[in-house]
Amino acid sequence: MPEPITENLTPLEAYQQAAQRAKTDQAWQLYLQYQHNVWQAQTRQASRLQTALDTLKTFQALPETTRQTLRQAHSQDASLQAWLDLTDLMQRSASLHQLGLQDFALFYSNHWFHNELLPYLQAQRLAPRHYAVFLPLSGAYQSVAEQIRNGLLKYQFQAEAPIHLHFYNTSDAQSLPSQLKAASEQQVDAIIGPVQSDRVDAVIQHWQTYPEQARPILALNSLPVEAELSWTAALNESDQSNPVWAESFLFPTENEAEQVAKRLLQAQHQRIGILTNVNNRYAQKAAAIAGAFKRQASDPLSPLKTSAQPEPLTSPQTRLKNTDAPYLELNQSVDNTADSNELDAVTAPADQRRPVQALLKTFPDKRPNLRDALGQLINENESQARKNNLRWLLKEPIEFTPRPRQDLDAVVLVTHLKQLAVFRPQFDFFELTLPLYSTSDAMPKAFYAPKAMPDLAGIEFPAMNAAFGQHPAKTQFEAFGWDALALAHQRDWLKPGLCFHTTATGNLGYADKQYQRHLRWARYTQNGEVVPVKPVVSIDALLEPSAPSL
Repeated sequence: MPEPITENLTPLEAYQQAAQRAKTDQAWQLYLQYQHNVWQAQTRQASRLQTALDTLKTFQALPETTRQTLRQAHSQDASLQAWLDLTDLMQRSASLHQLGLQDFALFYSNHWFHNELLPYLQAQRLAPRHYAVFLPLSGAYQSVAEQIRNGLLKYQFQAEAPIHLHFYNTSDAQSLPSQLKAASEQQVDAIIGPVQSDRVDAVIQHWQTYPEQARPILALNSLPVEAELSWTAALNESDQSNPVWAESFLFPTENEAEQVAKRLLQAQHQRIGILTNVNNRYAQKAAAIAGAFKRQASDPLSPLKTSAQPEPLTSPQTRLKNTDAPYLELNQSVDNTADSNELDAVTAPADQRRPVQALLKTFPDKRPNLRDALGQLINENESQARKNNLRWLLKEPIEFTPRPRQDLDAVVLVTHLKQLAVFRPQFDFFELTLPLYSTSDAMPKAFYAPKAMPDLAGIEFPAMNAAFGQHPAKTQFEAFGWDALALAHQRDWLKPGLCFHTTATGNLGYADKQYQRHLRWARYTQNGEVVPVKPVVSIDALLEPSAPSL
């Protein structure tokens, strides 16, 4: 091992510099040797613990492929193998952490991470965590808030380490400052919530005025624009011992349209019809599916992206419509982006024989004639015109069965459950055998002993992991609450490129500074029961499920 440069430096400082250079050069054997020298040169137990923690975090930050290469290339380096084993152990499920750490304490009793680091990691697994939960437990949002609370409690009860939840009712905006002060005095590990967008804004504004009260926050609605969160960086520069972070976890799956489009293309569908409720909530999603279908057909190797950027927040009222609607299922309509007879023909690459096409049509939200809407999509009127022409030519009555268009590969229905249940039998009337797809709006609201819906037979749709009745979360918002606490509690383990794959709302990953959810595909059987559909491509191809199970 080369000697570190020691001019005007203490031995400790020289070893610290050498370790940093080795880390920069990715000379991992040298890095470990110098870190060991640093640890030996330190006399305070807290300093030794910090050195061991820094070493573990350095190896945790390495890609798994790099760790595997190191393991194979240096199989005789006992120290390196020990650190790689510890890193791999900490990537496993929570239950294996504790058992594995106990084994490590016995097996590696002479290793330098034994005295400080292993006891610390064992204590961390069992240390109680405190979370303040800001929910509107009365008023218009009460039902949603109670379901979210139930999901939080269900996760709390199954967690190994003690979790303490402190609930605050945010229905009265005037109480928010005192509630934030109380949460700060309790030194909670993080705040989960609020749900309402104006309450989220109020929390951030309060902390800008009183930064000493700021705590880490996982908001359950959109945060203000990034520029308004620059205060967190300044706050963390002044105190790095307890960093403050601000993140959001949203109930809607932001890239759902991309996932639907990907499924359609994987099933070899190139010409699709999309029927959607004219209500803005559904029409925007339908238009996003058509756009994603076009984009992915042109670039099949493109990764899943958020289908649409959030609209500019021009006023609190606009913000409320855009971000609070998923919680109350509001029916307000804003500017509709989907024309009622929009034909979006998309030209595929030149070497593709058949052009990709998406035909998008809408129908009224109130008192719609669903038979007419479907008839327009399949060109029933043209078939009727041909019948009229033939009858005029023959001068006698003729029997007539509409012949629908033959160029569609599949139909996507984008509306709520009640209309879906009326729509599906219309396909039998027209004797259509096209594959039917929908969005997560087709998912049952309750997962425990849901009412069978045979009228939806054959429809495929993206669903939450909990939708199949095998999870403690029994409603969509319970699943949302479960995952919110899971993310807040296990946040340190979720690295870019990894995902939590036993969560309730879907496989959760973190990329582009936001949480991303990948839903599972489901189908209604002939009896109207929800069953999983085998994926065309494994979810492993989307995100590597190497983070610990939740």
